[in-house]
Amino acid sequence: MGGKLDIAIAAPSPGQSFAVPQATPSCHIEIRSEGNTHALVKIPELNTEEAFGSRIAVEYKTSRVSFPLGQMTRPSHPTYEYCRRDKFWETNDPLIRRTAERIRHSSRNFNEFLSNTYAWVRDSIRLQDPQPARHGAARAIRERIGDCDEMSDLFIALCRAEKVACRRVVGLFYHGDRGEKRPFEWHAWAEVQTDVNAWIPFDPALGFLASLSEMHLARVCMGRRSDYPTRKLDWRSRPVRPPVLNDDDVESITLLPS
Repeated sequence: MGGKLDIAIAAPSPGQSFAVPQATPSCHIEIRSEGNTHALVKIPELNTEEAFGSRIAVEYKTSRVSFPLGQMTRPSHPTYEYCRRDKFWETNDPLIRRTAERIRHSSRNFNEFLSNTYAWVRDSIRLQDPQPARHGAARAIRERIGDCDEMSDLFIALCRAEKVACRRVVGLFYHGDRGEKRPFEWHAWAEVQTDVNAWIPFDPALGFLASLSEMHLARVCMGRRSDYPTRKLDWRSRPVRPPVLNDDDVESITLLPS
């Protein structure tokens, strides 16, 4: 049946660059929607129950970045598609709208609105361990609990309710090698548009206001839709049985000396 495996490997992110030193089998690197870089791997004809393996080594170079809130300006014409409601960003929800309006009325300017929104999400939502299901902003604002998905989704929804262009970033956070088998986790945070091509990060789950650490690795940005897979399979013909991807495509992370 054969086909193609599409893997999002890196997103445009301040303080981050990357390279692909090795891939087996070889892959085609391409920049796609919202500036995300994808690796496209050709899958040969497979028999039923036959497995296919692909290994891609990606080297990320990261640095800590911080942006002074006082120097940010709100775009005079924010990009409409980054202000719309979507499945996990329910900007038409009455409680989200009232909360966003209350934060705006208590803020003197655009920069203060961003810092107050960030503080409200950070202080109002109890952070829990990563959960298998993503619930969205409307549920998070009522239950006042969630993981990084809910906290970033709620920040995005509150911003979009006030026509502040905002999007989601999904990637990894390396929390250190303390003898752990897996010293990293999948992670999500938000970015606010302050110019046509300027995006400022906000991570209320881990406490990064207009900043990111060198331990954030951005895989994919998504603002035109609230859910975008980091991996996707396309087949040339209908398979006898639906193909199954492994649950996690990250085998290991090694921290290289600078």
